[in-house]
Amino acid sequence: MKLTVWIFEPHRPTALQLHAAWQTVSGNQAFLFSALPAPGCTPFPDLFMAELQSHCDEVTQLLLTLRQSASTDFLPVTADTSAATFTRAQQLGAIDYILKPFTMRRLHRSLRRYLALKQGLSADCVLTQTELDRFFFSGERRKLLMPSSLSEAEQIGFQRMLSLLLHQRRLTVLEASSLLAVSHVTARKYLELIVAAGYAAKQPIYGAAGRPHYLYLYNTSEEL
Repeated sequence: MKLTVWIFEPHRPTALQLHAAWQTVSGNQAFLFSALPAPGCTPFPDLFMAELQSHCDEVTQLLLTLRQSASTDFLPVTADTSAATFTRAQQLGAIDYILKPFTMRRLHRSLRRYLALKQGLSADCVLTQTELDRFFFSGERRKLLMPSSLSEAEQIGFQRMLSLLLHQRRLTVLEASSLLAVSHVTARKYLELIVAAGYAAKQPIYGAAGRPHYLYLYNTSEEL
């Protein structure tokens, strides 16, 4: 299935990663933009991937303009971790919300899920709940188990760590700290909260003398 995809990403290496991911999943090319394209550019996109940080208002306006002529889907791939921006993306019907730094596995999974649904709809098949669940994340358990004592910023940090652990499957505090660019203390805090919420287990790693380090293992029965 050939879909037209626009990628707005000012950082060239990241833009090439996004393009490579789409090409791997779909076998097709995408249009790359380092600056926001004019609304009249054709062909109109079926999917618009965009960085939102410092561009949220402009991306919103462009997307709304595009939707006057096309049924354009929206996928933010962004460094913007603010709750307000995430809410805006939800209001715009974003199919997912991918935070940088992302893993290619995470991006591929999102694009495959999107492409599978588009193919199913184009084939005019009858979708089942199981098929739809493969496309949409189920957030019920995550919301129920989100620690209520966390501030808004800490909730975002918790979700970022949970997303990272979901795709890495196993992490040490050192690895999590490096991948999310946070302190060891902050990484350990979020990982321990994730264990307490039931999303992960931990096992000791015994090395040289001193207290053991821990490996945090994602609980595969609690897929997001």
